[in-house]
Amino acid sequence: MNLQQLRIFRVVAELGSLSKASDRLHTVQPALSRHIKLLEHDLKVQLFTRNRRGMSLTEAGKSLLVRTEGLIKQIEQLRADVQSATGTPTGDVAIGVLTSISHAIAGRLAHRVVEQLPKVTLTIIEGSGDDLVDRLHRGEMDIAILYRRHVDLHFRSEVLARDEYMIVGKAGSDIDNAGPRSLDWLAGRPMVLPTLTRSQLESECAKRNMTLNVLVESNSSRVLVDLVKSGLGLTLLPPATVEPELRSGILKAVPMHDPSLKRTLILAYPNQGAPTLAAESVIRLIRSEFVSLAAEGLWEVEGSGAIPKPRKL
Repeated sequence: MNLQQLRIFRVVAELGSLSKASDRLHTVQPALSRHIKLLEHDLKVQLFTRNRRGMSLTEAGKSLLVRTEGLIKQIEQLRADVQSATGTPTGDVAIGVLTSISHAIAGRLAHRVVEQLPKVTLTIIEGSGDDLVDRLHRGEMDIAILYRRHVDLHFRSEVLARDEYMIVGKAGSDIDNAGPRSLDWLAGRPMVLPTLTRSQLESECAKRNMTLNVLVESNSSRVLVDLVKSGLGLTLLPPATVEPELRSGILKAVPMHDPSLKRTLILAYPNQGAPTLAAESVIRLIRSEFVSLAAEGLWEVEGSGAIPKPRKL
């Protein structure tokens, strides 16, 4: 069993076809088939079942696919670090970003990586918090920007910023000239709310013997933004989530107080192994970009964080 065989195995497993793997790897099919057969002979198990639709993993094949994920990644990290020994960060970095804030950070970060880290290839993966956590567990990403509630003890993390929920409504509604508003002001007004925020508000309402008029709840910030733009009701979202709509004047936002609702953005990465030099460099750019965004009013940055220092080889 060697590294070349494992790489071929993983590509065939991903594509489910020798012909597709041949196209990607620029290698003739008989050579790929021979490597697979040698790997199966060495392991004394059948890794694939062949049928008219292509190649399907056996249970043994599925086990090997999972077990080799971290191994291949470690080897790639080693190669990137050795190549970075000249002082120029080199290699691939995959970062996960929450869908609700990707429009605010992803493009800006990509430009900075291209300009300042020309030998780093950046992959940006957008998704929900739970999806990004799963991908971190599977080793598909190096780092992820998440809200603290998504992170468990299996990750290292550092605080990036904090933001506060605002009352958001369509321009031209009674929110236009409003100052900071309380829960009492919201009571009775039609609302479309994030699922988690609704439970927090209703808990507070129960203490005050009040009832919210919630027409729709959703775990999708974009769905909520579209509903507010249509005039269905007010919502509660952080400024970064609706930054394009606030800038264009389509939506308006006022602070929420009594109670105020805040959340913490963190940078998470796996406990196993240190980040590559390339990943460490991207982490520094992320921290710097959040400082810039905080100056524009999207987030509140506290402290310097625990950015890893570059390692010497």
